[in-house]
Amino acid sequence: MITQMQNLTDAEHAILNQTWRGKKILSYLQAYGFDYEFCRSFRLTEGEKTGWMLLFNATLMICAEKPVALEETKTFVEMHLPFRIECPASFLPTLVTLPNYQKLRRTMFVLTPQPVSEEFQPEAVQKQPDLTAVYQILHEGFPNLLSYPLWLTDTSHRCRHGISQVLTYRDSTTVTILFDIENHVLVGQVATAVLLLVAADTPEIFCTGWQTSCNNRENMRSCMRWIFASAFTRKSGLKLRTPNGS
Repeated sequence: MITQMQNLTDAEHAILNQTWRGKKILSYLQAYGFDYEFCRSFRLTEGEKTGWMLLFNATLMICAEKPVALEETKTFVEMHLPFRIECPASFLPTLVTLPNYQKLRRTMFVLTPQPVSEEFQPEAVQKQPDLTAVYQILHEGFPNLLSYPLWLTDTSHRCRHGISQVLTYRDSTTVTILFDIENHVLVGQVATAVLLLVAADTPEIFCTGWQTSCNNRENMRSCMRWIFASAFTRKSGLKLRTPNGS
């Protein structure tokens, strides 16, 4: 069964707070609550199993420890036709059968600790950049990024409420702290202007967007320094994470 939510219990909050996708849903609820038509949350129930969904504009996020209400979820997707679905792997066999949907391959990397480049200039980090300029950088790396009005409305709203923060470096590299919940930080929308990448012979990873989850703020600060420094050097410091962890 799928029911639209009007509140979140303390127990549900505690469960969602255990995973990065659950924290991402919590960050949207913190920003918008339950009263906006473009940001609706739903509870999935099947026997003793429970899951949660959040439909924000054209993105559907699903959080559940176990497969729950799969057929109802499939019907929900058929009705609302979200552009993108973020869900646990256990939902994929059901949802991938829908027409016009396909699984996206995700490549995971591990950031290995290393000294920050001496070329890094902390004073070049802008903590309140022009969001229009940020969107222009992001759009090069995120071809399917939300339209400018939608992106600007959401980003500025989340920044005003202290949930997100947008940073730039030398007016050409940008990162967004999507949320900071109880010392867990999700960093996303990382991109560098393409013309600068070509001129600096920067690693190709910065041509497209990616995101990383940090389990404390100190790791987040290290990640920020690495992103900004690596965008202007040839060393990315990334190691491919293989299934066996090597």
